[in-house]
Amino acid sequence: QKVMMALDHALNRKPFGGQYNSLWKVAMGLSQLSKSETNKDILVENGAVPLLARLLQLPADRRSTLLVEHTCTAVWHLAFNGPGKAQLCGETLLIDALKDIAVDEGMSEAPQIARGALWQLGVIPRPPFFDTFVHIYFCHVPECKERVEELAKHVESNGYVVWNGSSSGNMDEEFTQGVCRCAVLCVCLTENLYLSAKARSELLYAFECNKPILLLQVDNEGREECWLEPYVRNKKVLDFADSYQDKLSIPGLLQAFGRQGRKEKVAPPKQSVPLPEPVADPKAEEGAGG
Repeated sequence: QKVMMALDHALNRKPFGGQYNSLWKVAMGLSQLSKSETNKDILVENGAVPLLARLLQLPADRRSTLLVEHTCTAVWHLAFNGPGKAQLCGETLLIDALKDIAVDEGMSEAPQIARGALWQLGVIPRPPFFDTFVHIYFCHVPECKERVEELAKHVESNGYVVWNGSSSGNMDEEFTQGVCRCAVLCVCLTENLYLSAKARSELLYAFECNKPILLLQVDNEGREECWLEPYVRNKKVLDFADSYQDKLSIPGLLQAFGRQGRKEKVAPPKQSVPLPEPVADPKAEEGAGG
């Protein structure tokens, strides 16, 4: 509630707690709080959504890049909350602001975060399900990128196709191509995965598409969180926390994949064999000469 009050005072250019607070710093606090399931309910009940809408409608001279990024992040996280999602979808000016941010090439991270929020809110429509599933997709957070790249190389060297992300970095392409067309989704469990809106959107979409889901423990800090548990209940966790154990662990992962996501062997083209030249009958030639 203090963050909400501080944000309201900052929006109205009033001091709070004896000082003036920067809008982007208060928005950052709000985005951090919005990652917790318990806090989501409290924030929604105490009027966070109208305040977020006000933040995105501020004039350009009061709306810094950091402010926009933190505000869009908070929106994305609150979109996982039922009442929060309903309120956000009802804020038409907020939705319009997100759409504008999503195509603003002058910002760095904000457009992708805005696209992620719009995806989770259902504003960006889901594509029809594909009939062909062509790759393995590793759902992970940036902190474990190097570890995931190591695992991806092992998997690729054994004849599988791995999705390496959108070349343009387009957020909804990550969902439509990366998740919707994957044969198997590997969820890389780490401490920060449970706080990532993108990872959560990917997992929920994979569940919606009825994708096979494998759990990979890629550090020693990962733990289950309440929102994740219903989607992975009774699923075995494969241990990849220590890279020196990869030689022992990779075969189990490949066995779990089976032929899903495996490169199709292309049959060599059939070569046409030229017919032999007809050989003249020597006896016939002798008869013709006589």
